[in-house]
Amino acid sequence: MATPLKDVEAGADKTLALNGTFHTASVNSFGGMSGGGGMKKSLSKAFLSSGMAVTFKDVTYKVQNNMNKKETLTILNNVSGCLKPGEMAALMGPSGSEQFDTLLDILTVEEMMRYTADLKRPMSEPVAEKSAAVEEILELLALKTCRNVRIGSPLARGISGGQAKRVNIGIALITNPRILFLDEPTSGLDSYTSNEVMTVVKSLADHGITVCATIHSPTPYCFSLFDRLLLLLRGQVAYFGPCGAHAVDYFHKTVPNLAAFKEGEKRSGMDCGFNHASRSSRQSVRFC
Repeated sequence: MATPLKDVEAGADKTLALNGTFHTASVNSFGGMSGGGGMKKSLSKAFLSSGMAVTFKDVTYKVQNNMNKKETLTILNNVSGCLKPGEMAALMGPSGSEQFDTLLDILTVEEMMRYTADLKRPMSEPVAEKSAAVEEILELLALKTCRNVRIGSPLARGISGGQAKRVNIGIALITNPRILFLDEPTSGLDSYTSNEVMTVVKSLADHGITVCATIHSPTPYCFSLFDRLLLLLRGQVAYFGPCGAHAVDYFHKTVPNLAAFKEGEKRSGMDCGFNHASRSSRQSVRFC
């Protein structure tokens, strides 16, 4: 059964609550293509910190329609849910905004990581410790072979898209975050590299960090790593609860006309199959 919001709210000293209506937002993502390998499977204790419970209630996000300036589009409509320390949650639904990142194309991979460490880690921290943190991240994400390669841009050749994706993840990790939000960390990667990347991210959750990732068409293994699923349809919550067979069973019971998935499709086909089924059904899908 899904964890009631009130259970998370009880730990108010470690809870970040987001309430109300939002009309603007920033988007960060890890777009790109290519593969990689040879990544470490976990971080050292120096990087591991306790997570933070997050609750969000009745969140609404509206934007202006570019095709009709007088029209307002509702992207999120009264969305509620919670994220728990030590869990990795998947946020799934129809594709949304175009992707972009904040990498500086004139810097090398190592320079980008050191630049971020200097800006975001404590000024009182010794340079040697910052350098050690950068080295560990480079090894963790298999970026040592391209450490001296410039990030590049569409006009200047640089690292591959998959490497850029991992650099973005490294930038997020360099600050020892208690909450880690990832936007499509596997998009554009081959299945082997996707599984390796998400295994590393899962190890962070296993050590207490709160993790939430938007993800599209994950491999069965990758999807099995997630503890919780928040599925959105037309800006509303279609499902919020445990991943895997529990979610599939819930939709079979709630949406009678949902066609039965084959065993291999149960996990990775949920984002497209459930969207189609829920769209054709007039039933109200509720929290389980």
